[in-house]
Amino acid sequence: MSLMVHNFVVHRLSLSDDGKLHFIPRSSCFELSSQIETLSQQMHAAYNAKPAKGVRWFF
Repeated sequence: MSLMVHNFVVHRLSLSDDGKLHFIPRSSCFELSSQIETLSQQMHAAYNAKPAKGVRWFF
């Protein structure tokens, strides 16, 4: 299977001292490179290898 990457964005989650989770969006996409393509393929393979695909369990 071939994976085509057009855009790649990684947002950040931050846990404050009081236990609140904060979503910090990235303002732009990463420049596509061979490293980004490799990372996205590795993430894709790891996610698809999981038997249960609940988002809250995937880190």
